[in-house]
Amino acid sequence: MVGRYRALAEVNAAVAPRHTFARVPVVTGIERDRVAAWRKKHGAVNIPFAVVGGKLDLTAGLVDAKALAETIQRLEVKSGHACELVILDTVTRTFGGGDQNASKDMQRYIQSVDELHRATNAHVAAIHHSGWEGDRGKGAIDLDGAVDVTFGVTVSGSGPSKAFTLTCTGANDMDEGTITGFRLESVPLGKDADGNETTAPVVVPAKVTPVDGSSLKSKRRQGTRRLAGRYRGRRSKPITGRARRP
Repeated sequence: MVGRYRALAEVNAAVAPRHTFARVPVVTGIERDRVAAWRKKHGAVNIPFAVVGGKLDLTAGLVDAKALAETIQRLEVKSGHACELVILDTVTRTFGGGDQNASKDMQRYIQSVDELHRATNAHVAAIHHSGWEGDRGKGAIDLDGAVDVTFGVTVSGSGPSKAFTLTCTGANDMDEGTITGFRLESVPLGKDADGNETTAPVVVPAKVTPVDGSSLKSKRRQGTRRLAGRYRGRRSKPITGRARRP
């Protein structure tokens, strides 16, 4: 299974020496452009960040979760730094052939996430879409009960005035409410084969109106995407030696 992963990675850790981040989508030209845009915007190179792509099925047993953990562990050894954050982008793309509305399949997904956390000791965040009503992540409710904190993203405006708000919509050990606001800024990357300018977006801060948790009961989770985070401890020391196996 490991051979089916492709990593877009910079693991020399020159910028953020304590953290290695692994993001798991399907690697495309879009992903590469966005990484390139972020590096150009912030003048950053050799960052401890890896995009790991390929076919991933977290509902067909623990095989893929263990294979992904081994990939992360090899990147840790290569960079000399511990992975602190794993982002599953998205739940749907990593759900395989399971039925998101079926409790038994969602439980299998949760077990794979638990295994990934156990093997890496990293924070695992799963990006999920909301249903049509927008009040919670789509699918079986089991996922809601398994996470420690959830965030919703809402959008307002359009064109140059389009902005996004990140809101904590549920948490075990923190207050709910507005976290931050942001917008997308287009960064030029060069020209394509036809001579047209190519660009990719990066996130930049934007002002938002704070909302406290008391007003979230009826309006929260109205974003089109929800971030479900799971936390069970962090590692702060760089690691050395050979890759471990879960």
